[in-house]
Formats: sequence, C-alpha cells, structure tokens
Amino acid sequence: GVDTKVFFRRNIPYQYSLCIIGAISKYKNSHKLFEAINSITNIKLKILIVGNFDETMKDINLSNHDVTHKSYVNHIELPNLYSSSKILCIASYIEGMPKVVLEASACGTPVIGFEGSSIDDIIINEKNGYIIKNNNFEDFKNKILLSINNDLTQMNIFGSNIIKEKYSLKNYAYRFDQV
Repeated sequence: GVDTKVFFRRNIPYQYSLCIIGAISKYKNSHKLFEAINSITNIKLKILIVGNFDETMKDINLSNHDVTHKSYVNHIELPNLYSSSKILCIASYIEGMPKVVLEASACGTPVIGFEGSSIDDIIINEKNGYIIKNNNFEDFKNKILLSINNDLTQMNIFGSNIIKEKYSLKNYAYRFDQV
C-alpha cells in the first residue's frame, strides 16, 4: 500500500516531461527505453532520472534531451518529484508490485508501462496511464509523445483517486485482512 497522507496529488507546475525512478539497467529494459526516448528528435524532453546506473548502462545516454540525474533522493522528496513530472516511464517486463507506480499514481502522475508486468494491475489503460502490449517500444514512444502533447488532468485525478480507493494503507490493510 501507499501512505496517501504523504503521496497525494499536488498542484505543482511540471518541471519534467517525464521521470524514470529506480534501478537503471538492461535487466529493467532501460536501454530500450532510452533508445525509444532518443528516437524522439522533434522536441527536447526534460527528463528526471532518480536511481543508479549499473555497469550494463555505462555507455548509454540521452544526449538529445535535457537530463537531470540524481543517484539518490530522500523518500520524503519523491512526492514533489512525481508531481513535477508529467509522466512516469517504467520499462521493465517483470515487476512485483512496483512501489514507484503506486506512489506516482497517488501523486496523480500517469504511468506508461508494459502489460503483464503487474503494472497493469494498477494502471487502467487510458485512465491513469498507458499499458503497452507486446514489448512494443515504438508504441511506448508514441504514448510518451501523446502524453507530452496533451492535457492529462483527467488521468491525474483518476490515478490519485484509484490509489486512495484501492491502495491506501488503510484500504490495502483491510483487503489483506480479508484474505
């Protein structure tokens, strides 16, 4: 669950087009995500990356875009970072219950991620983000562009509300207790 007293929607102007939060590695498909982002050449994205690059990613860059990289931030800083980012991108094929997806959604930040990675248990396609099928990074890129170029207010509101309803600590504990 998510502490919705800490992770909630804030009215902060967007500083970043997108954020990537977590381990940056080939295991998490970061290299494919970076390729998709680098194929966007008609606009310069402002990208926030929070996390460490592992050895598999040392030669990869996003030189076409304006990147802010933070190896580490205090957990209490994350709500403002999510809220100041238009979207969260998560490219891994395999995830448990990704906390970053829950936290970003609680803050009203839509998420783009892959079907079958448990992200689609949290994200309802076109309601609080986009679910990409069949590891299609071209579609991933197109959803980034769609997100950047459109008003996401309805996704912001829906995402924050769905987390309050299903994944707040209180509601999640209640559901867990029922099991």
